[in-house]
Amino acid sequence: MNSDLFSPFKIIDTTADIGLIAFGTSLMALFENAGKGLFSLIADLNRVEPRFTYPVHSKASGLKVQDPEGLLVEWLNELIYIHQTRNVLGKICHLTSIELELRGYFLGEPIDWSKHELKFDIKAATFHRLYIKKTASSLYEGQVIFDI
Repeated sequence: MNSDLFSPFKIIDTTADIGLIAFGTSLMALFENAGKGLFSLIADLNRVEPRFTYPVHSKASGLKVQDPEGLLVEWLNELIYIHQTRNVLGKICHLTSIELELRGYFLGEPIDWSKHELKFDIKAATFHRLYIKKTASSLYEGQVIFDI
């Protein structure tokens, strides 16, 4: 049995960029785990405390659940935008709505340069090699590549 199926995500090597494959028992769980994977690329999650709640809300794109790949990119880019504009790190992501809009939040804290060392400067989630599929074990699996 592949132990990766029970991990929330795994990091994958790509040429010049970095990516991850996230897993979940539902699309929402997949999105939450992809968010956690994203933040693990930015900083060591063991050093991030879930002290504050940061709302995430996007309905600008008009994407619907029929385009889960597009929604995943939208979700991750919203997390990146909040990280970059508010100088915060996330640790735990929760998605509360995926039907007509992306709505959720993440728990984390402001960047503290005395305790947080940033690993990658993630610019954006991309559509390159993007996929979401349901596996034989009924888990959702999604891959996303990030521009760094």
